[in-house]
Amino acid sequence: MRTTGLATGLDTDTIIKQMLTPYQSRVDSAKQSKDIILLKQQLYRDVAKDINSLYSKYMDVNSTSNLLLSTNYKTSVFKSSNDLAVSAEGLAGAKVGNYKVNVTEVAKPAQITETASNLGDKKFDVLVNGKAVEINLIGDTDPAS
Repeated sequence: MRTTGLATGLDTDTIIKQMLTPYQSRVDSAKQSKDIILLKQQLYRDVAKDINSLYSKYMDVNSTSNLLLSTNYKTSVFKSSNDLAVSAEGLAGAKVGNYKVNVTEVAKPAQITETASNLGDKKFDVLVNGKAVEINLIGDTDPAS
């Protein structure tokens, strides 16, 4: 147990604390400045981490969400019951909406309807750039030739 000031009647602990008050305020101010600097430092680290994360996600050439990839601008999705008949692709600037395409007839592949035996000799006149061109077809009925 500590008893101060018994001989003199003065409370020396209180007197010393009052004498150190201006110095203690400087120490408290320095601690507060240090805490502010540490907070700013942590905020700068967080911002740098967020920027790095943003760069890695949107600017890295190996990322699938890279902003430079044209596939990321194809925002419209098209569905077709028959992709062989109709297909579509949405590009940047495509208007959002529902589009409907009715397929009434599908083109048929080219086919030969005449044979050499029934073709015979034919003569056609065709206009090419405003000039008449005569085309002569001579049917050959000999399968060996």
